[in-house]
Amino acid sequence: MLRRGILAVIALLLPSCVTVQAPPTTTAAVESTIGAPTTTPTPTTAGSIGPPISITSTTRFEETELRPIPPCLTEEPSFGGEGEIGNYTPTASDSALLATVDWRVWNGCERFLLSMASMEGAPTLVPPSASLVILRQHGVLRLLLGAEVETSAISYQKVDSPLVDRLYVLKSPGGGTYVDLHLTAPTIARMIPSSGPATLTVDLRPGGAPFTHPPVSTSRAVLLLPEGEKFQYPFAVAGYLRPGSEDWVATLTGANGEVVETGFPLRGTDDVWHGFTAVFPDGPRGWTTLQVEDAHARLFFGE
Repeated sequence: MLRRGILAVIALLLPSCVTVQAPPTTTAAVESTIGAPTTTPTPTTAGSIGPPISITSTTRFEETELRPIPPCLTEEPSFGGEGEIGNYTPTASDSALLATVDWRVWNGCERFLLSMASMEGAPTLVPPSASLVILRQHGVLRLLLGAEVETSAISYQKVDSPLVDRLYVLKSPGGGTYVDLHLTAPTIARMIPSSGPATLTVDLRPGGAPFTHPPVSTSRAVLLLPEGEKFQYPFAVAGYLRPGSEDWVATLTGANGEVVETGFPLRGTDDVWHGFTAVFPDGPRGWTTLQVEDAHARLFFGE
């Protein structure tokens, strides 16, 4: 009886002495700590609890997050950097108003979205005819809208992006509506029309030749000076004036005080900028000062 009791006790104690092998730990490539360290009691000898041990849980990820390519970095349609870059001519359009201009900037490209509307402000289906032209020497990207666009709800907007300083909406002397993007760096561009709703998209990327005659811009006027270091008469200068301008005169003042002025008409009374071309049949020679509103430029006229 005594031997059987001892065997029974041994049989009861054996399970508590069996060693269980822990499964191997597997890891992958990128390590990140999840959560704060946790503690758990560690058994030592039977009937006692040892000091807590700090355990840090670590997870590794092999996958790399895939980000979509910005839409202005797609290769089609192609980009251009000289003269007329693109044009669009629908058979008919219900767009009469430039309603909004929005933009988004990515690393390496920018996208401008021009939304169209009816004169009552309702979204339209078909964008107007349009042509995208780069005035390379001035650093101006110009979107010429068709005659169906009568006016705009936007006249000026500071952009201050890596490629665009500001934008202006103006009526040309011939009556068309322009959107001028004043660039801060050499740029190539493209235009993408889309319907339902009517939108004109302009994408920009860095590239192309530098510009040599940037606009002279003030709060009231913009001058687009012709290329050259020395000019002759007759002389013409283009530009635009802010909404509400009434002083339709350009002047040339010579070093000897001689003053010549010329007037020019402004197109319409819309709340957009007004384009002009001022022509001087003759004027002072040598160094002169050109002034339109509060914009000035120094020019040299030969004999």
